[in-house]
Amino acid sequence: MDIKPEDGKDAWTRDQMQKLGRLVDEELPQGWGFFIMAFPFNDAPGRMNYVANGQQADILKLMREFIEKKERIGKLEGHHPI
Repeated sequence: MDIKPEDGKDAWTRDQMQKLGRLVDEELPQGWGFFIMAFPFNDAPGRMNYVANGQQADILKLMREFIEKKERIGKLEGHHPI
């Protein structure tokens, strides 16, 4: 799938995500990892930005574990929308 940037919004979003990632990394205790994903609502499938302080293999493992757990449980426990 060919996903094309939308009028500079993708570059701006990427920059904002990098700023957010630096802030989160500074605020978390040492030894903690994070992964943040952002995506436009009602847009082309697959279009998103993410930032993380871990290795890609660790992030993918985390995502698989999260999805498997949530599919078994059937709901997001502890999910608090902003």
